[in-house]
Amino acid sequence: MISNIFLLTNMRNGPDRSIEYLHQKGLLWGDAKAGNVLINMDGNATLIDFGGGYIERWVDMMRNDTVYGDVQGLQRIISFH
Repeated sequence: MISNIFLLTNMRNGPDRSIEYLHQKGLLWGDAKAGNVLINMDGNATLIDFGGGYIERWVDMMRNDTVYGDVQGLQRIISFH
């Protein structure tokens, strides 16, 4: 479990880069949901909570804790945003 990684990205031009970086390193976010994205006053987002939780509306159960689940969750977060 990864608990001390924070990835900073701009919500307007690149949260997918953070997910891509994780996946290139062989890591999963594993808990993709809007509540795990902190946004500061400059519009920068920090991805938090790397640990494999599951919330039904963000990721399909069969994709939970997978690369596809991270991507699906991120797409839903962006569309929610």
